[in-house]
Amino acid sequence: MKMTYSGADPRLELLETVAGTVWTPADSGVHHIGYWSDDVESDLATLESNGMDFEVKSYNPDGSGTLLWAYAKGPTGPRIELVSRAMEPFIAYWWSTAKGQSG
Repeated sequence: MKMTYSGADPRLELLETVAGTVWTPADSGVHHIGYWSDDVESDLATLESNGMDFEVKSYNPDGSGTLLWAYAKGPTGPRIELVSRAMEPFIAYWWSTAKGQSG
């Protein structure tokens, strides 16, 4: 999988399509809209109770069972990505490596 991030807010993430995986565009043409979450499991349950289905979940590899991020998808539109705030320092590092960063 290949991806790149913009160097300034609002962030834009470009993903290379991988046929046959979750890494394909939604019917809207936009893959996902991301949100920080203090409790990915709870927020995902809220999305599911409002008619969305989870597509993929990623757990912390430390065996704690902590959900780090998840994608939910409804019948139309882009996916919703929930990302644990625990990931924020790592993602901030990725963003800091962007060329042409402003601010």
